[in-house]
Amino acid sequence: MLCLLALISWAVPTTAQDGQPGPLDTVEIDKLFPPTDPDAPQTPEAPATDPGKPDADTTVSDDPLSDLRDIKKRTLEERTEQAIQRYKTMVETARTLLKQPETPAAPPPSLGVECNDQDDVVKMLTSQLVQNYVKTAGDPEAAALDALIEARRGLQLLGKDASESYAMESELAGRLMRKAEQLLRSTRKQRDKILPVVAFANRTAQLIQLLGDTGLEQKLIVEAGAWAAELIPPMLDDISAKHDYSLVNAVFQVARTANSVGLDTGNADIDSLMRRIEAVMQFDLTLAFHLTSTGANGNVEEWELKSEFPLRYTLGGSGKTLRAVLVGDGTGDYVSYVDKEPGSKLTMQAPSFPVGAKIEDFDACLGSATLIVDQFYAQTETYLTHDGFPAELPTVQWAWIMMFEERQSGGAFAFKVPVNNPNATAIDRQIRVIMGVFDGTLTIKLVHRPK
Repeated sequence: MLCLLALISWAVPTTAQDGQPGPLDTVEIDKLFPPTDPDAPQTPEAPATDPGKPDADTTVSDDPLSDLRDIKKRTLEERTEQAIQRYKTMVETARTLLKQPETPAAPPPSLGVECNDQDDVVKMLTSQLVQNYVKTAGDPEAAALDALIEARRGLQLLGKDASESYAMESELAGRLMRKAEQLLRSTRKQRDKILPVVAFANRTAQLIQLLGDTGLEQKLIVEAGAWAAELIPPMLDDISAKHDYSLVNAVFQVARTANSVGLDTGNADIDSLMRRIEAVMQFDLTLAFHLTSTGANGNVEEWELKSEFPLRYTLGGSGKTLRAVLVGDGTGDYVSYVDKEPGSKLTMQAPSFPVGAKIEDFDACLGSATLIVDQFYAQTETYLTHDGFPAELPTVQWAWIMMFEERQSGGAFAFKVPVNNPNATAIDRQIRVIMGVFDGTLTIKLVHRPK
């Protein structure tokens, strides 16, 4: 600072008391060079302007809400214009289509109505096939009607008139209705078409419902229900004559379909259907147990037990899948006894015994069932010789319990067996077990006896 003052005092002349130039004092220095604060904020310089370009608009609105309203207004106008253009396009598309001749629906895929719920992969593939068919079967009318309704509703939501398409929508719905009715006629009594045909009818009814035409919608629903109901009698005949037990669950599915799309018509009487199923699902069960016992000395004894009685059908199962449960009871008898020891005069007597049986999870689609038998023996047998005293021994009971102990549950014995479908002999199975001195074979036979 002292150097700066010296430099200034040397360079700038002042007037002394005698009138000659003299050095400046500090007050005059401050006037010429005002002191500055090094910590004070710097004043930004104004940006340079290009004299060849007009000044930019530097006006900034002080009302953000007003700016937002302007943006929304412009967006609404754009959306409205887009909706108008889309509506006009759909109207022209429909107008062009209505000038063309009507075409039938594409042939539906063949999909078995039975056994679709047993395998998740089959169920998924079946559903995809049905959905793909429904998406395209009604075109071009279905696609045009769906797009026109959507465009009209979008325009109406913006407060614009869209009445021009009303007549076209009705005409498209009429064409689509005739297409669905023609499909119902061409596939009548073809049960392998029920899934895609009914799905297409339902989709058509939904589109018609969007127009508010409940009369036309209900007419199609009733026709689809009657179409499904016609499938039931031939299915019952196939259960009876062709022994196709997989159709039992399918019959109930078709009945539900017939009633769900035609509640007012009573297409399928479930009580009557149940009685008919009970009649065609009658069976005779035959159980035979052949047992041999070989003693330490090599002597062999043989027993033969047998029972035969009818099983009646009752409805059972779990979830959405219905399965036949067959129940019955009868009497078992000791058919024969032989002591093969040379010269033996041993004989055996035993009373008849009660037998209760049921077949659970009778599933022709999976090809399996479970036979449950409460017992298959008398409580004791009486063994006699010509010169000895009678001996009371429950030999068959001992053998049965020993051989089938692992199958025992809840006081009964369960046997997993295969189901033959379609076949009049639904079950024909032999189960052999060797345990110690015993060698036993249980024969299970279930024969179809429809009424």
